[in-house]
Amino acid sequence: MMKIAIFVQEMTVGGVSTFILNLSRLLYHAGHDVTVITLDKGEWGTYLTEIGVKVHCLKPKSWVVMRHQACHFADYLIEQNFDLFMVNLGGQRLPMVALHYLPDHLPILVALHGDQPPAYELAAVNLAAWSCAVGGSPKVQQVAATRLKPKPVHCILYGIDLPTPEQLAVRQPWALPLRLLFVGRLYDCEKGIF
Repeated sequence: MMKIAIFVQEMTVGGVSTFILNLSRLLYHAGHDVTVITLDKGEWGTYLTEIGVKVHCLKPKSWVVMRHQACHFADYLIEQNFDLFMVNLGGQRLPMVALHYLPDHLPILVALHGDQPPAYELAAVNLAAWSCAVGGSPKVQQVAATRLKPKPVHCILYGIDLPTPEQLAVRQPWALPLRLLFVGRLYDCEKGIF
């Protein structure tokens, strides 16, 4: 069993939160002790606690210097004696600054969820502070591997929940013409969908 900390900026409706929810559920059911650290529990924070995952909400204060807040964050991670720390890169610099105050023996994984230059730049500036990176798509992995040498970069595709046999049994059979509905953003700049 490992004690795993996962940082995500907020647990609001969206793709990264879905990724965190599914990953946390999978790790918890595999027997690991999982804590999601966030700045905002959002609407989905309760989903984590319902499945047995701990949620720790940081309360950064705008008037406190970033360095002091990062030290406080790092102290929390050290006191909790985590075996692995995963940072989901977004617009928040706080967890990346905190990495510089963590012991060298703690494995740190950074996750890049979209093809966004600021995320690559944040990972590159802090290259010495983390162990491994993960891209959410083959394109993100390829770009990150080029920009973040010599660190290892892997790809972990987003998973989806498969229907249970009971759900499949009550589905209507397919009929032609097949009609599809997509709910989401077709945003190439961030997602690289094309």
